[in-house]
Amino acid sequence: LDAKKLDHNIENYLKTFNKKHRKNFLNDMKKFETFEVVVTKEGMEFFDIFTKFNVDRFGKDSDFLEEIFTGKVRNLFSYFSKKKELITVIIKDQDKVIALEYGTQYNDVFYVINGGHDISIKNLGKFLMFSQIREAMKTKTSTIDFLSGSPGCWKDLWNFEVEPYVDFRLKKVLI
Repeated sequence: LDAKKLDHNIENYLKTFNKKHRKNFLNDMKKFETFEVVVTKEGMEFFDIFTKFNVDRFGKDSDFLEEIFTGKVRNLFSYFSKKKELITVIIKDQDKVIALEYGTQYNDVFYVINGGHDISIKNLGKFLMFSQIREAMKTKTSTIDFLSGSPGCWKDLWNFEVEPYVDFRLKKVLI
């Protein structure tokens, strides 16, 4: 998302949606006005909640069922946290964490790394994503990067720009 082109203004971003989509989206967001949004440069104390949200959502397909993967993600987030570069958007309902998303900022790019939410609350993921975009806009970064994803995925609905990427995989060759 080119935040600079949008003058770091959330209203300009919302104008990229057609009228009906914008109206429906904002109606969905109104339902969350009573929730508390907290932004911190830390957030590791909620890592276990974050992994639980992921496992709840993806079940047996969750990468967080693998200890090695979970450990590597924890180490990455801990590294950013120690440097005060971990940007965590936390959503609470009556002091209970119901959603959180981790990101970082580097070289004028705000990277949204990964998040999770209580899947029993309809449109909470949408509110979490919107909260992350608002926070990223405040940093005046030029770009908000939601990392890689397949064409036709949820990112199209959010009017994110697409850049091609190449994924190299090593194949075991027997000689």
